[in-house]
Amino acid sequence: MWYRIQSLCLLALLAVGVAASSAPPRPLKRLSHPSTLALEILPRTPVPHGTLYTRSLESPTLRHTDSLRLTLAAFGRKHRLHLRPNHHLIHPAARINHLASDGTVLRTEPLLRSSILVYEGVVIDEAYSAHRLREDAAGGVSRPWDELPMGELGWARIMVHSQGNPEVGIPPVYEGAFSVLGEVYHILTRENYVRTRGPLDYHPDGLVDVDHLDGGLVIFRDSDVEKPPITESQMCSHDGLGFNQNDDHPVMQAGRKQPAENQAAWYDPFGVLEPVPKMGMLGKRDDVAGSNSTSNFVDQIGNTSGCSKTQKIVYMGVAADCEYTSRYGGAQNATAVILNDWNTASSLYKTTFNMSLGIVELAMQDPSCPPASPTPNPAWNTPCTDSVTLNDRLSLFSAWRGERGGASGSGTGDSAGLWHLMSGCPTGTEVGVAWLGQVCNTKSSGSQGNVVSGTAVSTAGRTEWQVVAHEIGHNFGAIHD
Repeated sequence: MWYRIQSLCLLALLAVGVAASSAPPRPLKRLSHPSTLALEILPRTPVPHGTLYTRSLESPTLRHTDSLRLTLAAFGRKHRLHLRPNHHLIHPAARINHLASDGTVLRTEPLLRSSILVYEGVVIDEAYSAHRLREDAAGGVSRPWDELPMGELGWARIMVHSQGNPEVGIPPVYEGAFSVLGEVYHILTRENYVRTRGPLDYHPDGLVDVDHLDGGLVIFRDSDVEKPPITESQMCSHDGLGFNQNDDHPVMQAGRKQPAENQAAWYDPFGVLEPVPKMGMLGKRDDVAGSNSTSNFVDQIGNTSGCSKTQKIVYMGVAADCEYTSRYGGAQNATAVILNDWNTASSLYKTTFNMSLGIVELAMQDPSCPPASPTPNPAWNTPCTDSVTLNDRLSLFSAWRGERGGASGSGTGDSAGLWHLMSGCPTGTEVGVAWLGQVCNTKSSGSQGNVVSGTAVSTAGRTEWQVVAHEIGHNFGAIHD
C-alpha cells in the first residue's frame, strides 16, 4: 500500500454517510501591507546552547530543511516567527498528475519536498525571541512535558515563494498565517488576494502606501471582517434532516445531554464560517451553526481523550477542477495555493490532536474547461453552472474516488486517507461541503446524486485554508456543537 495512514482519534471511527457544507466569510473591511524586517536562516550545524553564533559561510540560499526567524511588522506591531521545516506535508512518493480537459493524463511528475519551502513554528514575544533563537540554533532544548516555552504567543505556518535579496531591495515573497494571543493574521500575495476577494472586500488599490516595499503582499486579521448582525441563531440544512437528528445516530449517541450554550467548534475556532439557512430534505449538511438535536457535546469540546499521544499523519489526495486552476492563473500557482492551504490547515490538527495533514497526490485539471455537455471526464470537472451544485460535485467526486479506491471490490487500490476537491464553483453562499466521518473510506456507496466516500469539496477564497480545515473536520467525524 502506497500510503501509511497513521491515525485515528475517536472521532474518526464514526463512519456515517452525511454531508456538511460551509458558508463564505463576511466582508473584509481593513487591509494592510506587511513590512518584512528580516529573514534570518539559522546555522545548519547545531551551535551549543548558551553560546553566540555567527552565520557560517554556507550558501545563503534558503533550503527546505532550514530553520529560520521571520520578523515582520503589521498593524503597529512587530511579530517574530520562529520557523522550522514541515517534514510531514509531502509524502516521500508524492506525485502530481496534470490532466487534459478530457481527463487524460498529460504527464506525471514527482512532488519533490526539496522544491517546496514550507515551514511550521511559533510566534515568540520580542523579550524572549533572542533567547529562543539561541535554543533553535542549538537544535532545540528539552523541557519537562508540562512546561510551556517562554514567550510563546501562538502558532505560525509560512510558505516561502521567493527568498528575495535585501542587498538590492528585493523583498521576500511568502504566504501563510499565524496567531497572536488568539488573533489570526493571514498573509497573501496581492495577486491571490485580488483573485479571491469578494465584491465587498477591501481592495488593495485603496491602501495609501502604494509604493510599499512589500506591496506585493497583503495582510489582514480575522477581526478585520465586518461584524455579523445580531439575529437569531440559524440552523444548517443538516439540522433539518430527520436522519441526522435521530438520537440513535452513532454521532449523536456521544452527546445525549440537555442543550447548552454554543461554544466555538474546534474545527472553526475563528468563527469565520457563517451559518446558512435551512435547505430542502437533502442528504447534505452545512457546516457552521449549532445543531437543534437534543444531543449536546459541550463536555467533549477540547477533549482529546482517545487521540494519539505521538505524532500521526493522514496522507490525502487533492484534486483541482478547471475553474479552480483557471481562477489562480494556471496549475503552477494553483498547486502552490493548495500546498499553502494544507500547510496552514494542518496546524489546527497538530495542535489539537497531534495529527498532521499530508499530501500524497495532486490531480490538476487543465484551466480550459470542457463543454458541460456531453458529461465531462471526470464528471466533476465541469464549468460553473446552475445545474451542477456543490453538493452534486461532492457526489460526482465521491463516485470518482470510489472507482480509484476500489468500490465494490474493484478499482486501482488508491488508499489515500481522504480525497479533497478544490473547486472554483461555489453554489450561492455555499463554499464547502463534506461527508461526515469518512476517514479511510476508500470505496463509494449510495445512489446517483448522493454517492458517499472519504471526500470533501472546498472552493477558492481569501481564507480557503479555513474552509479546508473545516470540511476535513467533518470527514473526521466532527459535527456542530
